[in-house]
Amino acid sequence: MADYVDDVRAAARGLATPPVVVGWSMGGLAALMYAAAAPVRGVVALGPSAPRELIDSPRREPLTPGIFGPEVYGITDRTALTQPTMPDLDPEEVAIALSSLGPESAMARQDRQRGIPVDPASMSGPVLVVGGERDETMRPAYCRRAAELFRGRYLEFQGASHWGLVLNRRALDRHLPDVLDWIAAL
Repeated sequence: MADYVDDVRAAARGLATPPVVVGWSMGGLAALMYAAAAPVRGVVALGPSAPRELIDSPRREPLTPGIFGPEVYGITDRTALTQPTMPDLDPEEVAIALSSLGPESAMARQDRQRGIPVDPASMSGPVLVVGGERDETMRPAYCRRAAELFRGRYLEFQGASHWGLVLNRRALDRHLPDVLDWIAAL
């Protein structure tokens, strides 16, 4: 996960002002990690992976190299127009989601499961945590806890699954103005 944070740092290097960092799922955790280590104007974490502070039973196994695929997330048939983890997406949105899938780093997943500490006192800017009403991956109750941990604001996208936080056009049309208003107020 530190490698992903290094990528954010490299992208932010040379900007005239600290960025607003936005991340979804694993990227949400990377955004929070970055904001605890570098100046930001704010963080928008959409269904972020859990930092250590919110993991009840961190894994202790050593990190091992490898990759994993979408089956870990319950996606076993890439041709199906409906997916159990994407109940709110229309067929076009499902197709976009499925086309984005590729091999992922097993070490990054294991790192997250072991728990990565993100000190709330080290956050360099305000935090907005976004949860999806129908998110079974990072449930709304968890996202509310994440917002409380980082003394941030919580916003829930009605009708959105985990994938719907970034692909459900109806939820985005309804709730994206609230996110943009939050950013504008920074």
